[in-house]
Amino acid sequence: MNTYEQRVFRPAFQPLDEQYNNRVTIGATGRMLSASLSRQVVCTAIVIDGEPFDLKKLKEYGTYSNGELHFNGEQQASFTVRAKSHIGFRFRTNNHSGIAFVAVNGAVKEHDLYIANEAAKFKQFDYWLLGPDGSFSVEMPLPRYPVHELEILSGYPEKPVQLIAAEIHGKEKVIDLLEGQQPLLGKIRFRDVLQGMRSFFHPVQFCWQILFALLSAWLLVSLIQRVYKTGELRNLFFAEKRYVFWVMFGSGIAVFGTWLAAFWPGVMSVDSLKIWRAAVLPDVFTNDHPFMNVILYKYLYHIWNDPAVVPVVQILLVVLLMSWFGFWLYQQGMPGMVLAFWFLFILCSVPIALYNLMLWKDIPFALLVVFWACLLTKLYRERRQGCLQWTWQRIFSLVLLGLSLVLIRHNGLVYLVVLPLLFLVLGLVPVKKVLTGFVALLLAGGVVFIGLHLAGKTAGTGFFSQKIRNYTGQLSLEGMAKDASWTMQKYMGVLNINQKEQKWDKFHYYFHDRYAWRFLQHSGWWDVYPYKKDTVQFPRLRKVAMQIYKKSYQEPWVRFSWNPVWLLGLLPILTLLFWWFPHTAILGTMLLAGSLPLVYLRIFNWRYYYFLYVGLLFLPAFASLDLCCRKKVVCVTK
Repeated sequence: MNTYEQRVFRPAFQPLDEQYNNRVTIGATGRMLSASLSRQVVCTAIVIDGEPFDLKKLKEYGTYSNGELHFNGEQQASFTVRAKSHIGFRFRTNNHSGIAFVAVNGAVKEHDLYIANEAAKFKQFDYWLLGPDGSFSVEMPLPRYPVHELEILSGYPEKPVQLIAAEIHGKEKVIDLLEGQQPLLGKIRFRDVLQGMRSFFHPVQFCWQILFALLSAWLLVSLIQRVYKTGELRNLFFAEKRYVFWVMFGSGIAVFGTWLAAFWPGVMSVDSLKIWRAAVLPDVFTNDHPFMNVILYKYLYHIWNDPAVVPVVQILLVVLLMSWFGFWLYQQGMPGMVLAFWFLFILCSVPIALYNLMLWKDIPFALLVVFWACLLTKLYRERRQGCLQWTWQRIFSLVLLGLSLVLIRHNGLVYLVVLPLLFLVLGLVPVKKVLTGFVALLLAGGVVFIGLHLAGKTAGTGFFSQKIRNYTGQLSLEGMAKDASWTMQKYMGVLNINQKEQKWDKFHYYFHDRYAWRFLQHSGWWDVYPYKKDTVQFPRLRKVAMQIYKKSYQEPWVRFSWNPVWLLGLLPILTLLFWWFPHTAILGTMLLAGSLPLVYLRIFNWRYYYFLYVGLLFLPAFASLDLCCRKKVVCVTK
């Protein structure tokens, strides 16, 4: 039996008298772990027989603030409570917490509250009491995933314990596991105990299911219509040289699918664990991760309730983007050899192969940024060729994709301005329609944001507002002019994965986060993550993949993988030469508009600039389009 799914109860304390009085002392020891930044101890809750104790009554012993009791130095609080079965103490944990102590009826125990990862916000210490006749009761929360087997056993088989009752309490439901029997407890086992607690309807979940069903139906009908227009099934693969698309698509799936097999079922960081939990549980939003990311994962969860669905879909999307744009370039007249070299260049990218496997919002954000650059280029070329067409379906799709880009990352807000401006500058739509689209995006985002805030579903909206204030507060024309040289200097180093100045997120840091059982327990996220062994499905494949991964950090390979500084320098130059490189300038505008504000605001981490990296890999294709296809007129609107 693993300790992650095991709970041990030691009812070893008795009340001091027949009135069930218990003497309690809590406080700070005045000591801390060497890594901690403070000796402070914060008690967030005391629970007496299932009822909360008012910490305000103890304010004379420490500092009472926002429902919490803060102890500094060696402050302590001594008091008496009446409790028959249980006393629980909850303390805040973070990187600036000291060592606390708890004493119940004379038994003293110290607890270190330091935890480096602040996602684990508390620790709870429970004391189970014995009655005068030796009876006791214990309780524990059960997970939200199916429990196929529940065992209750005595730690001392030689001392028989009579099990009087064993019940599961849910919302307006009580399940009697013993069915009236009172056996002597040695070891007793129950199967599928949560089956009767399953809920088949939740109003918020039902609304999401309707929305996702409509979206899926629309996507499926659109796909069928597109296939139907090709005529025969053979035309889908061979007409108009479509085999070029399928060769690229199949090659991409094979290569990136092999990487997924090596690291199956993908890699989850602490951020990933938090966002997937929010996607699994109804009406839970954590907007320190943008809610559009939660919606995306909720949608994927309804397709397959396994986190592996995220890397599978990300691989499909990145390969689809590469193949779609590559085939369009081929239709525009790009030489096959040039197209093949560019496609192989991306296919051999170790960062893309690995980031496809991560459950991070940076990946869909990067795909959306590059997709919009490709799409704007296609629309611009259609306008110049006189075959640009607008349909309601196309407009609706672009509004959804624009909203997704703006709301899937906090720094995506910049595209709320950039996209309408590009539509206007490129002459894709009249000014009136640009303003209409801008207002539609603004209203749609505002309605969702205000709705969530008023519904009280997330405290993260405050974080969202704080980010907006930080951006608007720090950005100024005078400051940007003064820091222009500094910004460009730092810009050239944003992809330097081997820099030593600060710790950046690297792929191998997160191999074991999904199996950090103690962290999952302390964070409270254990309710959606069942125990699973940390096993490698294909050891030989993993070994080869790790060798390639480690090699990709070394010179000179790092210049073609993690840190293509030559492309970083080329991007702003070709963007400024927009008269000769108009298509490349579109890509450059999309990438620089998202990356330069991050540089200016001193926000550095390699994965934050993943969208820039992916866009740089598309730079040769855009430049080739400008060089090879400038005078060719090939109108392709399919």
